[in-house]
Amino acid sequence: MRKIKIITFIICCFFVGKVISQDYYNKAFKIYSKDSLSDNDVNNAIKLFDLAIDAKQKIAESFLYRAACRSINKQFFEALSDIRKSIELDSSNFKAYYIYGRIYFEQGFYYNAIKFYNKGLKINKFDAVLYDERALCYSLIGDYENALRDYDMVIKLDKKNERCYVNRGQLFQLLKNYTRAIQDFDEAISLSKNPIAYANKGVALANLGQNEKAIEYFFIAIDKLPAAGDLLYERAMSYLALNRKELACLDLKKSIELGYKKAESTLNEICKGKSN
Repeated sequence: MRKIKIITFIICCFFVGKVISQDYYNKAFKIYSKDSLSDNDVNNAIKLFDLAIDAKQKIAESFLYRAACRSINKQFFEALSDIRKSIELDSSNFKAYYIYGRIYFEQGFYYNAIKFYNKGLKINKFDAVLYDERALCYSLIGDYENALRDYDMVIKLDKKNERCYVNRGQLFQLLKNYTRAIQDFDEAISLSKNPIAYANKGVALANLGQNEKAIEYFFIAIDKLPAAGDLLYERAMSYLALNRKELACLDLKKSIELGYKKAESTLNEICKGKSN
């Protein structure tokens, strides 16, 4: 009878420990999953992941997300140590390679990030986030062909990803394919009225010489982003193209007030006698 009681006590302790440690993990993950994380949130999540790891439950996942939190805290080497431990425990989780790549991405090591996004995609070739992140890396190293290919894949997997339409449109704009860029900006606008899409469509229209239309889109973007000095500068350039000098000078002055330095030389050159 005594043996049965001892065994029962041990079993109860095991399950209680398991419930408590899972609770640490779930609490930590709930914090980590917030749309917006404060410094306090990140630090609290790290402490809870510490407790989950100490309790030896969900260890691989706890190391994984603690790595993500440490990366947010700019603890680069600690984050790398955690993600390596996570992969040692479970090398089949594609999310671990996403976090691994993300740690390198946030430090500006884009080639390293691509390497780990590649590994993640070997495990799950249908993850839109991995393609999206890799596309951004390709863009930043100037490999626009591969970036476009990845953005195509993101849109194939997630047709409502308006941010991806904007990013792909910006690439087409860099490649001077303004008509194709406008198509992507229109898709983004139809999905969410994204002010960045309005702004970029204005730039694309201006590059096509359609300055009247461009100004319409700049108005919408500036209304949504009133502190964007670069947009005021772009609208000023369209006014100048239409020989509306006074309106251009007003926009240039406002642009400078908002800290957009590029507008200064244009104001001095174009708006002589109008700077006061």
